[in-house]
Amino acid sequence: LTQVARLDQEIRDAQDLEATQKATHETNVAKLSRDIEMMMFECIEVKRELKKMVEYFDDFYTKSLTIARPIGFFRMVNDKHHLGFSFKKNLKYDQLLDSHTGDLVPGAIESFVNTFFVAVSNYTVYDFETFKIAHQTTNDNAICRGHDVMTLLANYLKNKITKKEIELALAVYYDFTSFQSTTLYADISRWGNGRNKVLFRV
Repeated sequence: LTQVARLDQEIRDAQDLEATQKATHETNVAKLSRDIEMMMFECIEVKRELKKMVEYFDDFYTKSLTIARPIGFFRMVNDKHHLGFSFKKNLKYDQLLDSHTGDLVPGAIESFVNTFFVAVSNYTVYDFETFKIAHQTTNDNAICRGHDVMTLLANYLKNKITKKEIELALAVYYDFTSFQSTTLYADISRWGNGRNKVLFRV
């Protein structure tokens, strides 16, 4: 997983250097939206194993996505516009989530939104709402971030499964066949072929 992430970053850097004025807004959003862990969650084998570990896993996964999605929008605009907002410093899950149920604390998201817009400059609520409207039909897997979803799941599933166990399930059961069907695999392969490098041996 670490090696794939490193290759992905190299490709992104190369794409940025080689980008031309013909690059479209949709292409840039697609680059921002690629999240390796979210791709892993969609793997049939991963889902099967997680369901074995936790009863009603799908229900908790869906609940986690409903919280991760609004956070994902903020992560996307932060990356896209280089706003410099620190999620590590300002996104406190122990304040965001009820310690017993794992659900959102009433008013917690609103408080986070206020913190975000106080911290950033040259980006308005109107800009953000316009971005959300433009991507309101975008799939959850392109908006949510895997590390947010794992944290949310671990909170929902306390005493049943830990975040480390979820991470391990992704790493162990995500199969190469699933990876081959992704745009990330195609991008890495194309990048390697263009430099006469064999990155994957099937």
